[in-house]
Amino acid sequence: MQQELGPVASALAILSATITPAVLISACGSLTISTANRVSRVIERTREVAEELVGLDMAGGTEPEDEEQRILLFDQLNAGIRRTRTLQRALGALYLAIGAFVATSVSIGLGVFVGLLSWLPLVFGGIGGVLLLIVTILLIKDAAHGVAIVNEETDYILRSGQRCLARARRPDGHYEDVCDIER
Repeated sequence: MQQELGPVASALAILSATITPAVLISACGSLTISTANRVSRVIERTREVAEELVGLDMAGGTEPEDEEQRILLFDQLNAGIRRTRTLQRALGALYLAIGAFVATSVSIGLGVFVGLLSWLPLVFGGIGGVLLLIVTILLIKDAAHGVAIVNEETDYILRSGQRCLARARRPDGHYEDVCDIER
């Protein structure tokens, strides 16, 4: 009876060892899809900001508010470029992690059939794990950049609204309807 469980236990250990990299490959695939979508959204927003900047320059506004908006748009353009580069690095690391986990599965299979280099799956698995850690750090960095951009834009909108309300205030304490909120 003991001899019958030996091959079964061995087969289950091999199956278990090959499933783990497959789960990690699937997780990397999901992260790759969501990161690629983030790249697309950041690129689209960067293009919109560039168009706004060109439109502002073509309008030739010389008011202090125009200069403040120009500075905001330049900052957003630079932040979009930084975010795109960060996300590209994350995608590259994800692709490498997928490769490392595939190599882990292959080396597990080779180790079982050939019996050599039994330590190789640990190396490839470790490399994949380190790459996933790097991806996590890069995605956290990107999220922080995104929040900073939103905060900067919100601060600008609040300042613009306060200036508009200051201009619209009548002596009797009421406000004229002069603020163009859509703009």
